[in-house]
Amino acid sequence: MPLTTQDDLLPWWILMIPVRLNLMLSIARILQHGQGFRQFGMFGSTVPGDKYLEGFQHVREDLEELGLVNSLDQTDRIIQALNKGGVSTQDYAEMLQALLDRLMDETGRRQVFMIPTHKVQYYSGAVDIFGEHVNKCFNSAQKDIERAAKCYAFGANTAVVFHLMRVMEVGLRTLGSSLNDDSLDPKRNPTWETILRRCDEELRKPIKDRSPEWSNNGQFYCDATANLRAVKDAWRNSTMHVDRDYDEDESLNILNAVKGFMQKLAERLSE
Repeated sequence: MPLTTQDDLLPWWILMIPVRLNLMLSIARILQHGQGFRQFGMFGSTVPGDKYLEGFQHVREDLEELGLVNSLDQTDRIIQALNKGGVSTQDYAEMLQALLDRLMDETGRRQVFMIPTHKVQYYSGAVDIFGEHVNKCFNSAQKDIERAAKCYAFGANTAVVFHLMRVMEVGLRTLGSSLNDDSLDPKRNPTWETILRRCDEELRKPIKDRSPEWSNNGQFYCDATANLRAVKDAWRNSTMHVDRDYDEDESLNILNAVKGFMQKLAERLSE
């Protein structure tokens, strides 16, 4: 059996399905309406189909997206009854109670997580959190950029840093290549300390003695070096330690620093 690759493993957050709170609110209103029939004994009359049909159709769409199949089947029964022109209030109340029972059963087997408001953008906009141009210039880093953002949204702060290390590797290799230094072998995964030291050395040279790329674009590489130093300051160390944990503030600082570094590189470089 072949070894499992990283791409074979689904990140845990991919298995999570976003739940819109307005679905729960609309279901609550409908069920409350049904309870009203029972409470006030409003039996013997007919519930007009056109009055409630649209609401149930929206509920149906959300239930289908969430995969609540038993509740979906009961919703279809209610829609069919309403489509016939109406349903007796007693039947309507009983059908709503059946829907409530199914919802309770199905949601009771699940867990729902809520993303804080200030983190929603890191989940919904994860694909472009560094910008479309960075994705285009550093395509191999896009998956880890997205995963870093979503891990931050869910509070997996150490995982954020793990994925950002992989993003940095792509950026460092690209920046290192511009130095035309054979000692910076991409296969050896040079740390930013190594690259930063070589960047400083290159910038200290007279312009005429720098590598062709650096002599022609001095300001860009000066800014890129400053952004790399910001990453170093945010990270506080140059290597990954398995016993090191990161809190929310640290992971966000590193995320923003790596974002600034990759956006700067994307102004002129690509892998």
